[in-house]
Amino acid sequence: NSFCTLLLSATCDHIIAMPNIDWAAIREKMPMEKTAEQKAKRMELFSRFDPNGNGYLSLAEVDKGCRDVLGLYEIFDAKPVIMRAFQAAKGVNDRRNKPGS
Repeated sequence: NSFCTLLLSATCDHIIAMPNIDWAAIREKMPMEKTAEQKAKRMELFSRFDPNGNGYLSLAEVDKGCRDVLGLYEIFDAKPVIMRAFQAAKGVNDRRNKPGS
């Protein structure tokens, strides 16, 4: 959830230079609401992003998941934004939080 939010709200010169991105369509692919249905979708997406099943996502897994699982080809070239969102989201969810929160 934090990564999705940070990815959508990240701003940098690279993303400003990409005017053809439909951010509303991208947001629809990312379940961010705090409902049971959205949480179930987050859990399902997480498992698809985590092919080795270790319960953690590497930057490479997030990058590949954005492209292959979510089909976000238009942001695949926005690596600086993905990296910033990943770094900012890292550690936001500690062990006390429930999965998918």
